[in-house]
Amino acid sequence: MSKATQSPHSQVEAFIQRAAPPVRPLLRQLRKLVRETLPDAREEIKWGRPVYSLRRIVCYLAAAKDHASLGFYRGADLRAPNVLLEGDGKKLRHIKVRQIEDIRPRVFARLLRQAARLDEE
Repeated sequence: MSKATQSPHSQVEAFIQRAAPPVRPLLRQLRKLVRETLPDAREEIKWGRPVYSLRRIVCYLAAAKDHASLGFYRGADLRAPNVLLEGDGKKLRHIKVRQIEDIRPRVFARLLRQAARLDEE
């Protein structure tokens, strides 16, 4: 089945399967958290990674060989502890997750909701 005929869900599953084995459970947990926190967000693959959109793209997942990232398209506008968000571009910020224990569901969910509110502006 070509990418064009795969459902977004299948494309995201394929993205996770292509990630390094230690990173897969991190991506699955982050995906679950995003989908639970932003149930109305559209999930699709853009630029080779899963993105989650409401009116515009709110967040994305990325995979490296030793970590996963939860990224925010308007991350520079988020009110968050500087120790969590990384990046120094005009807008993008991300959180690196190296192990399951790095995922802080309540904190990450709060950031996701905040990012969704920014999308409404």
